[in-house]
Amino acid sequence: VTTGGSALVWATCDLSCNTAGQTARSTFNVSGATTTAESDALAVRNTTNAALSGSVPVKVALTPGSNTFTMTYRTSGASTSTFVNRRILVVPF
Repeated sequence: VTTGGSALVWATCDLSCNTAGQTARSTFNVSGATTTAESDALAVRNTTNAALSGSVPVKVALTPGSNTFTMTYRTSGASTSTFVNRRILVVPF
């Protein structure tokens, strides 16, 4: 996405984790003109076996130019997580 100095990002995902006490997480990172690592502070999290749908609306400060937004997924411990219906929406400013 070609952006100005910021963008509004929604990263949404249905996720579940099969082990009590462990966590499934979905978030995003940015590469290109701006480089940011994924952040647990912005992650959708689920610690249950039941599916949870979540969204992370966030305004991101960027270096103007071509920026790539990539969803990332992680599970803690030795658990197995499921991530479905994954979508990311970026509105550049």
